[in-house]
Amino acid sequence: MIKKLESLLKKYEHLGILKAGELLLPPTDAIDVINDLGQLGILILGVDLWYSQGLNLAEDPNSLDLSDVNDVIQNAHYAKEFITHHLPKRTTWVSLVCFEESTPATKTEPQKLLSTLRNFEDKERTQFFQIFKDR
Repeated sequence: MIKKLESLLKKYEHLGILKAGELLLPPTDAIDVINDLGQLGILILGVDLWYSQGLNLAEDPNSLDLSDVNDVIQNAHYAKEFITHHLPKRTTWVSLVCFEESTPATKTEPQKLLSTLRNFEDKERTQFFQIFKDR
């Protein structure tokens, strides 16, 4: 699974920016990532929103929380619907919070499954998704 996620990162990293350990993407590009995550069986548990505040980026508290739904297809649909039709006007970037489909998500003791990925050409350590796995 990690190799597939690394490949997905390489495919999209040039379209976004890194902030707070997350890959932030323009909303239209995030739709493509959502489609690819669905094909990998990755459950989307949320969509975080980001906006420009002067020269900085700030996280918008009006994110989408899908942590109560455990269906890859349904969550992908909700995430795409939210991004396409319900983003606050000031939103310039989105990031995705994900779990592996086969891993039941809990809110009490999540552990990072993938915290950083291997070095890329720019030699920066990059975090693409917040993926947690129960033990």
